[in-house]
Amino acid sequence: DQPEESDRYQDGMDHMARDVARLARGVFGDAATGGRFGLNGMIFFTEGVDRQTLLDRSLELEQAVSHTLGLNLSVGSARYPFLNFDRADMLENCRKALEHALLLPDPCVAVFDSISLNLSADRKFMDGDIYGAIEEFKLALLDDDNNLLARNSLGICYAQLGRFEEARHEFERVVELDKKDVLALYNLGWANHRLGDLESAEKAYRQCLKAESGHVYSLMRLGSIEEKANHLKKAANLYKKAAEQPGGERMVLRPLARVAYRQGDIEATREYLHLALNADHNDHHAMHMLAKLYLDQGEDPQIAEVLARQSSALAPGVNAYWETLVEALEAQGKGEEAAIVAARAAG
Repeated sequence: DQPEESDRYQDGMDHMARDVARLARGVFGDAATGGRFGLNGMIFFTEGVDRQTLLDRSLELEQAVSHTLGLNLSVGSARYPFLNFDRADMLENCRKALEHALLLPDPCVAVFDSISLNLSADRKFMDGDIYGAIEEFKLALLDDDNNLLARNSLGICYAQLGRFEEARHEFERVVELDKKDVLALYNLGWANHRLGDLESAEKAYRQCLKAESGHVYSLMRLGSIEEKANHLKKAANLYKKAAEQPGGERMVLRPLARVAYRQGDIEATREYLHLALNADHNDHHAMHMLAKLYLDQGEDPQIAEVLARQSSALAPGVNAYWETLVEALEAQGKGEEAAIVAARAAG
């Protein structure tokens, strides 16, 4: 039975391809050459067609196939010359245009352009090929200087590589073109923050909050700037505002604990840290902070030891966690064990 079924499927595909080819020749003219490409694809080559005509004919073909055959057709096409691509790139560009077309609502038709490059670069970025992504984002901008998504993404790529000066330049350009681009404003703040320009960072974060008052990350970053400047009340207010936003509460529990501790409010510190551990049982930062709190307050060093052991087991590369464990052991008179742990941490 199976070979027969397979043959029937193949016959069906062949029949469909012939019908589509007939319609395609009607749309693109007899000068177009083409044929099967893969199991359920076709490819056509036509000369002397500009971008708009290519798009119009592709749309016409999609409509004809839909009305005449009742089939859903996706069409991706590329033209030559385009940017610095040579003829050998055309097949790959058609493939990228088809991937672009498949992401569109009906009609699924795309001519290779700045957006196709953007989508292709995004895929490269997701696959970890940051340098490849940078090249494609640059090409997208070469085709369309106002492609803000590509410019934002290019800035993110530079930031990933630690090239914050170049990242800042791209984010500034986006903000020049769109003063309310939330993503660009936040990223501009972050790039300035990383470059140590806190004044510009704060300005960008505040602009971001003007555009979107509940932007959690801007509230968090502003809180950390105020916390570093020892403006603890301002920091706490910003963190609390972030906690009111969806998804914000879990993020601010540790920062709120830090601020409460520096304000001398031990009970609030303890409460925030317990809440942080309830939200994430593997939060080694919160475990470590709680262990330190027990030790600093002269409370039960056994609990501090349990917390310190857990935090150093979860993140063995953090020296401070091992130091706290040594401290907890010494506080219980376990000098020999403390020496073994200290030696292991040093090794």
